[in-house]
Amino acid sequence: MCCKFQKVFISCVLAAVVITLSGCAGTAKETSGISNVSAESISAVTHSVNAEDLKAKKAWLRFTDENGLIGYLDYETGEVEIEPQFTYASAYDRYYILVGDDTGKWFISGEDGEQISDVYEDAQDFSIQNVYAAVKINGKWGIVNSDFQIVLEPEFDFVDGIDDIYGIAVGMREGVACIIYLRDLETQSLASYLPLEGYTYIEPFYLDAVAVVTNEDGLQGIVSYYGDIVVEAKYECICDMWRRNSDYYVFYFLVENTDGDCIIVYLNQLSGETEEIIVEDDTISELLDLLEQSQ
Repeated sequence: MCCKFQKVFISCVLAAVVITLSGCAGTAKETSGISNVSAESISAVTHSVNAEDLKAKKAWLRFTDENGLIGYLDYETGEVEIEPQFTYASAYDRYYILVGDDTGKWFISGEDGEQISDVYEDAQDFSIQNVYAAVKINGKWGIVNSDFQIVLEPEFDFVDGIDDIYGIAVGMREGVACIIYLRDLETQSLASYLPLEGYTYIEPFYLDAVAVVTNEDGLQGIVSYYGDIVVEAKYECICDMWRRNSDYYVFYFLVENTDGDCIIVYLNQLSGETEEIIVEDDTISELLDLLEQSQ
């Protein structure tokens, strides 16, 4: 159940999305973005070219054949770079492209399409700076680096939210939520993890500072980068969060308590101070102003 402030916020967001989408290409049939290629030369495949790739002018565009298999064609020439053979294929990246079929997933090079990794049961795309990727081996998730060496042993039920800038991720091991530190900033040692006893789930970190955690009773709270519970897990739902633009350490959380009340929780991470503000009809405009001053 959404609280009323969240409904106002969602309505604003949806209005912006509708306006944005109204100016976007609606189908994958658009061919004008492919340079130096006549429509006739690629007519056999353009009906199934990935619209997002086309809009982004990716060097290689994903396309799907009549059997539902995915391949790649060159944006500049329209020539097929990799014949359709995958049931899963990520967007082009000059270094690593994740592909897969019924046997599993693996990485290929964005330069020549050659396979450059083992075949994993499952895998996620590399992180933004192409430093780490989560892979599934023998039913468990771990993390490999760009040389496909294991830096976090595959012992986790899930791994998510890999951030290679701050070297952090989240996961769950033996039913316990964990913060994963991908490297020690001083020793540059391999990954370690911090189990959060009593918590069964953790969402990816927000701005590399705080994350929503769920305890064994299904109630949610907030944990810091260092593993400290900074907002007690007593809320039915933490629906949204944002940080004050003018202060790196000040956060606001839109929450709903077990009575269904909608509340804004203020957190000063530096001082540890917290405060609850119950959202009433006469305070919604004030809170919207607060949102505009935050990110």
